[in-house]
Amino acid sequence: MNETGGLITVSEEERARIRAALQAYMRAHRIGVPTLCALVIDRDPRQREMPLSTLQRFLRGKHRTGDAYVTMCAQFLEREGFTPPEERDPLADLGGAMAGFWSGRDFDAAAFAPLVGTYVHVYAKDTDKEQNVLTVREAPAHYLAVQEQRGGVVPELRYNFEGVLVRAGVLFLIAMRETLTGLPRTYWLERLSSPPQYRGTYLQGQATEALFRVEGDNGTCMKTEQVLIESGRARGAISSV
Repeated sequence: MNETGGLITVSEEERARIRAALQAYMRAHRIGVPTLCALVIDRDPRQREMPLSTLQRFLRGKHRTGDAYVTMCAQFLEREGFTPPEERDPLADLGGAMAGFWSGRDFDAAAFAPLVGTYVHVYAKDTDKEQNVLTVREAPAHYLAVQEQRGGVVPELRYNFEGVLVRAGVLFLIAMRETLTGLPRTYWLERLSSPPQYRGTYLQGQATEALFRVEGDNGTCMKTEQVLIESGRARGAISSV
């Protein structure tokens, strides 16, 4: 960090490093953003305040947070003496393990190729389709990489998931986690047939998602729903399975 004329300036590289360190701190201590925010404030010698929404936006990298708040986070990490552990690619570890468990080394490129694309929920309202998008892309291994964005109209308040897709017999399994909270979301899907003139892909099945637990409740809050997603917006393309 540089000080110029009494002003603190934090470079984009430093912001990225501090953001990654805070995320690693949350994973290492198994805490969420509200707890992290409370710790940053409580352990600040000057007892400065930081809105929870400010920390959430900074961790998501969707908003340029003021230098004073970023510096406050950096000083918190320094006081904690926290050094992020050596990072491995968790998606590569997950994808390799899941592919090995369900399909071994039998990687059928012909079955995976049509799955690559951007999907929307068929029965969702048009506004929801724009806000809830699942993207499947190629990966250099026996799985496909997946990203999903869900939520409201404010980009920094949306839920962002990352994970992998593997084949399990005739089914496809998508396992993801929310990038900020770590909460899991999964899909069990099968591919539907469609008319030859339509080049898109339809996937049908179930999605399960873990939600925040109510304070004091020892149970796990889960939500399961039937889903039908498509890699396009053509009408009348669905055929019988």
